Amino acid sequence: MSGRPEYKGDLRVFAPRGAAPTAVFAHRGAHRHARENTLDAFRAAVELQVAGVELDVHRTADGVVVVHHDPVVGSLDIASTPYGDLGGTVASLAEVLDLVKGVSVNVEIKVTEGAAPAETEALVASASAAVLASGREDVGFSCFDEAVCRHLLRVDPSAQVAWLVHRGPLVAHLERAHRAGFAAVNPHFALVGKKERRLAGELGLALHVWTVNRRGDLSAMVKLGVDAVITDRPRRALAVVKAAG
Repeated sequence: MSGRPEYKGDLRVFAPRGAAPTAVFAHRGAHRHARENTLDAFRAAVELQVAGVELDVHRTADGVVVVHHDPVVGSLDIASTPYGDLGGTVASLAEVLDLVKGVSVNVEIKVTEGAAPAETEALVASASAAVLASGREDVGFSCFDEAVCRHLLRVDPSAQVAWLVHRGPLVAHLERAHRAGFAAVNPHFALVGKKERRLAGELGLALHVWTVNRRGDLSAMVKLGVDAVITDRPRRALAVVKAAG
């Protein structure tokens, strides 16, 4: 592969980018080309030359961290099923990290409704161990649950952690994230304006906004200078970033 912009793969995933172009993260891989959260989808994203990929993880009954959005695969509950019984399309986090070397990775910790706290803590521990074993520094974690974000930092104080936010006021969330020591806040793009972007910069927090698909919304986020857009349309997003110069 050639012609990559120099910002790819050379920054910590949730580092504020400053004057660098807005990074494009493929949401669950390039899933318009292949089934979401699969090796084929992540391979297609790498071929598009995105800066990063976003993915979701759960933990199997035998302790393997797997990449899948829902807590079930067909009729199988992931938490109570051994990895070998889930089927060949379900990849482990370790496999994905090995495949997408040179592309940053945003690992979303999925908290299953009704799950015991110990189950979520086991997922955090296993996911953290998988990332540390990979030796990669361009992998970060995100979660909608603030308590889980805080727990991630207790498990690994050096981890890059982003708090996923879906409702405002974003200013309050940014201040709270800064006090907690998070590296980023990942809000729904509709929550972000000039004031929020400016405050994030002042607090040293990266902003990775989701899920931005329409050309006008992509242009608006790039114009604001957000650090990254997480998108289902990575090819379109790359074109918007390029057009913005």
